[in-house]
Amino acid sequence: MPKATIINFDPARIPDTEEEASFHADATYVFSHMSAEVIPKINQNLDWIDAALAGDTQTIIASLNAILSGAAKIPQIVMGSGSATNWDGIKYDEGENSFSFFADQAPDTDTPVFTIDKDRGVFYGGERLWNASNLNIEGTSGQILRKLTPRGGAGFGVDDAVVLGSGDSVATTASNIDGTAEVAYVTSDNDVFIYTNMQGGWESRKTFRFTESGQLLIDGSSVFDASQLNAGIIPSARLSGSYDISATKLGGTVAADFYHGNKSNPKLRMGSDGEGNFDGFLYDEASNVYVLVADGPNDGTSVGNSQLHVGKIRIKHTYDVSGTSTGHPFEIGVPGNRVMIDTNEIAWDSGDGYRNVGLASLVNAARLTGRTWEAIPFAGAIRFDAGCVCTGFKSDGGGQITYLEYSQMQIKQNGQWVNVTGN
Repeated sequence: MPKATIINFDPARIPDTEEEASFHADATYVFSHMSAEVIPKINQNLDWIDAALAGDTQTIIASLNAILSGAAKIPQIVMGSGSATNWDGIKYDEGENSFSFFADQAPDTDTPVFTIDKDRGVFYGGERLWNASNLNIEGTSGQILRKLTPRGGAGFGVDDAVVLGSGDSVATTASNIDGTAEVAYVTSDNDVFIYTNMQGGWESRKTFRFTESGQLLIDGSSVFDASQLNAGIIPSARLSGSYDISATKLGGTVAADFYHGNKSNPKLRMGSDGEGNFDGFLYDEASNVYVLVADGPNDGTSVGNSQLHVGKIRIKHTYDVSGTSTGHPFEIGVPGNRVMIDTNEIAWDSGDGYRNVGLASLVNAARLTGRTWEAIPFAGAIRFDAGCVCTGFKSDGGGQITYLEYSQMQIKQNGQWVNVTGN
């Protein structure tokens, strides 16, 4: 006996209490349709169900109980289409211990969209994403995310490019680079921060900030500010162009040793800088004196210093002059043809020998005997007539100076030479 189809009520014949003229007729239609159509066919369908279940009731119940208790296996579940070439569902492989997910595929020949394997890991389209043996996430070129230690040490990276970023920067960067290049990119739509020394807490952190404007700040200070430099060497290649570098831009010991362009530089070091072994120039603001020091005190007190005063040169040295001396304070010429002076004598070094004379002997007349100057005593001072100057010495022919020569000084006035008079 086939199942019966129940014909629905006519919606237009539903009784309406406000329509007295048709209410009785419509109510009669409803009760007649129920008694003639609905109730008999419901009974007919119940009889059909009883007949359909006759003999199979125990088998269906037993199967349901087996599934619920886990005694029966369901190797696959159809969740959409079920044809051999357009199948949607999940299959379980007992031998591989794996679940495979198919969508519009032939489950016997196509590679599953997604596979979870107990021993091998997780696969998408046949490519392993996660290795179950070492908890690594993998790509075709190797591991992407790898476990390093049991405590949670991890490594991230691939054989090709890596882009780590925030905002839209990852997608923008990925579309503009060579993804096969072995290059790491850190990107951001705004700033990038790197924190170190975090073991001591947030307040102890050291901050490296790459701003969106292209600046690098370390703990809030730009690394391009010279005042932040306290050690190391700046390569000359980085110093091309024009820079505003002065002591006012520097601090600490750097400023103290820097040669200032806008203030005094009292010391110019050119060699050693020891307290008693300084080499270089010193300047004394109080006396307006430049001092040249070599292996001497750096305060300018050495008696061997050479000093440059306004309008004069002072050489503070006392070494005696000799034919082989090197410490005398003044010298003109070269060995064999030179004049040397110390504090109390003048010496000549010519091709035929070395001669010297004490400055004290020049107070009186002197004579040259052989190679030695000898003083010639006078009863009084040497005098010349008014307006005259010494022009030479007279000798007796035997090497002895007998008297001095002098001449009248003249000046030219109005085209005429006239004698200079006066004492």
